[in-house]
Amino acid sequence: MSTETTTLPLIETVTPNDQDALAEQVTACFEQKRPVYPLGGCTSLDYGLLPRREGTGLSLAGLDRLVDFPARDLTVTVEAGFSMATLAEQVAEEGLQLPIHVPQAKEATIGGVIATNWNGPARKGYGTIRDYVIGISAVDGKGLPFRGGGRVVKNVAGYDFCKLLTGSLGTLGVITQVTLRLKPIPARTSTQVVPLDDLDQAEQLLCGLVDSQATPFAMELLSGDSWQGSPGLDSGSPWHLAISCCGTDDEVAYMVGQLEQELGIVTTPGITARRSEEKCALGVLDAEAGERLGNSEWMYRLDALCHRDDEWEAAFKALSHGQAAEAAAIFMQRATDPGAG
Repeated sequence: MSTETTTLPLIETVTPNDQDALAEQVTACFEQKRPVYPLGGCTSLDYGLLPRREGTGLSLAGLDRLVDFPARDLTVTVEAGFSMATLAEQVAEEGLQLPIHVPQAKEATIGGVIATNWNGPARKGYGTIRDYVIGISAVDGKGLPFRGGGRVVKNVAGYDFCKLLTGSLGTLGVITQVTLRLKPIPARTSTQVVPLDDLDQAEQLLCGLVDSQATPFAMELLSGDSWQGSPGLDSGSPWHLAISCCGTDDEVAYMVGQLEQELGIVTTPGITARRSEEKCALGVLDAEAGERLGNSEWMYRLDALCHRDDEWEAAFKALSHGQAAEAAAIFMQRATDPGAG
């Protein structure tokens, strides 16, 4: 993740305080034929194609207000510059959550998360950010405001701008305000960690989870120095499979027992949190490692459900042998090759 605005060819950076001022700035840049680069928390500036033309940085730091929070409707409306950490804290006061857990949550903004389509480890059980955006306001490239959706969950009127702008990287418009649907915080969340000797063992366990009676909401294959020191990840093994479950105390205890019985494994508790602690167990591991990214060379967090083929196998083996450069070359090739899986 990049946090340096020097990665962008910026002539200047402006910080409008509301949507009208933002629209005026975009209009001025359009008339001057100058590119506009929207800036949230600046944690993911390395997403998308490398920008080449000098332009104006448009900081959303001034649009950081909580607009509406009808907790009984399980929705919240915030401006795009609202930080993910502040959002999590405020909705947790009502026993609610947006189950999208991101590293550097204090800096990351909800507008940036939507624009980059960032999805945390809970996507298996809770879905992705596009499932939670039910209303959106934005400004197009000419400075004209537009909006889609609404503030109620069942609003289906009009073109679905919410899904269109999710993952658009600011190319279709500058997101200014969003309405999100929320989920109740479960009574208990628990992450169990399984140390692994190699990727064959990981694949065997993942295949077993397909038919499991347990229903974990998140699974992650972890490796790298940044995870060291996190609960359950100090076994000395090159790989760890983290499995998170949530529900009532009895439900979580049942699922942990089922995992150990069905897969023939002994798990190590990672993080267990109750509702009052306002945490998602695997999300905490993810956030802790994200905060330490600047102090460590590599962190690997791979989607445990990705399709495995010869190229991925080669990349995984390179990682397990500390050959990060070779693995990165393979990942980059897959990311830029339209025909790759």
